[in-house]
Amino acid sequence: MRTTSSFEEEDEQLPLYEMQMGDMAKKERARLKLAENAVHLIPLVLLFCAFILWFFSTTPLGYVLWNEICKDKNECGLDFKDIGLWNLSAISKHV
Repeated sequence: MRTTSSFEEEDEQLPLYEMQMGDMAKKERARLKLAENAVHLIPLVLLFCAFILWFFSTTPLGYVLWNEICKDKNECGLDFKDIGLWNLSAISKHV
């Protein structure tokens, strides 16, 4: 005589399903893998853009005369104060 509980008999009778990926799941998995790999390309793209901007820019930065910057805004300047004149006027107040 067999001594098995009814629970064990039910376990044996449950159907087993084989897990298979559908076409949509395969496409989604491939898309996620592509996105994970594409994240690593972002720094390379930024470096490439910096290289292009750094080496192929035609305007030399930093070659602006101080006299041009100190002009009034009406004269196409930035209206900065001339440090030499500012210092001279500050010293002359104390004399």
